[in-house]
Amino acid sequence: MKIHHFALGIVGLCFLGLEKTQINAQDFIRYRDAEKRERETDCEIISDSPGGVRIRIRSAKDPLEIDAGAVVFLFGRVPAKSLSQLREPLAREELSRRDGAETDKIAQLKLAVVGAEDNLAKTQGTPGSRGWVLYLARLRAKLAESEPEQTDQAIALLTREKGNLESGWTILPSMLLLSSLQQVKGDNEAAQRTLGVLADRPGLSAQSRENAQVSRTRILIRLAKFPEANLQITKVSDPANKTILQASLSMAQGRKIPDADATLKPAIAKATDAGLQAMGSNLLGEIFLAANQREAAFWEFLRVETLFSVDRAEEARALFHLATLFDTVRNDPTRANSCRDKLKKPYFAGTEHQTMLR
Repeated sequence: MKIHHFALGIVGLCFLGLEKTQINAQDFIRYRDAEKRERETDCEIISDSPGGVRIRIRSAKDPLEIDAGAVVFLFGRVPAKSLSQLREPLAREELSRRDGAETDKIAQLKLAVVGAEDNLAKTQGTPGSRGWVLYLARLRAKLAESEPEQTDQAIALLTREKGNLESGWTILPSMLLLSSLQQVKGDNEAAQRTLGVLADRPGLSAQSRENAQVSRTRILIRLAKFPEANLQITKVSDPANKTILQASLSMAQGRKIPDADATLKPAIAKATDAGLQAMGSNLLGEIFLAANQREAAFWEFLRVETLFSVDRAEEARALFHLATLFDTVRNDPTRANSCRDKLKKPYFAGTEHQTMLR
């Protein structure tokens, strides 16, 4: 089972002005720093907003401000539980990513769900519940790769807790997750509307708003809503992001892309969104295929599958091509069949490229 790296986030919150014994409680965070390296540490959560979180790390003199998009996960303290108990669902999820039988991986994910549900129950009615809602929804989204009914449960949870999640930094990951789940259900129109609401939300950081606009534009291009997509592209500020989106829109409209290799490769390397990097690599791979440069195309599609597999539609697109290229270019029919079998899984149901598979 593919466990997407696109996909973890937890938050817990402490009210400002609580008694000192509570303020000193341990929380636990993993976040990406300015160099995009991941750091993991225990901390104290001081406050949060749609823009991000403010924490105090035990060994640091001053509080640290972290953008919402940089938080990988954030554990808020659960009453009567130690730090190791608080982290137990994460440990279960880690076990699910190891090599082993599919049934064992699913069993570990379900144990993680049980732990997250218990932590949610113990924090219900407090800001600390936000993170457990988000984490539980993400676990169910991962289980949905093998058990499609989990998608509806994840959507129901996010919908029920909408007000709670939107009150803090969790608005960003929760609405991105909801949009992803809506796409899994085949409702791309609802998914792009969700992202439109997110992009217009006051309080987001410039980077978070950009990523929401980028994700929405990718869906608009897939829906062939070209005037709307073009309008959204004008709102994108990052040159690399804009280059990939403009190239994708041009191809979708049947226009040629001059100097695609020289233009797209540096843009893919600099783009701020992994789903957009996947779109760019797939686009470049299909341009190479059209020019009969099959070896070059193979490496672009493989890059999507190994590095940028956070977007269901783009991963399906890459797998579709790899199912042929592993055989014809690499002389590896076993890997070709593996890609074909993976694309047939319920997780990719309804995608254009699963439908195209013969």
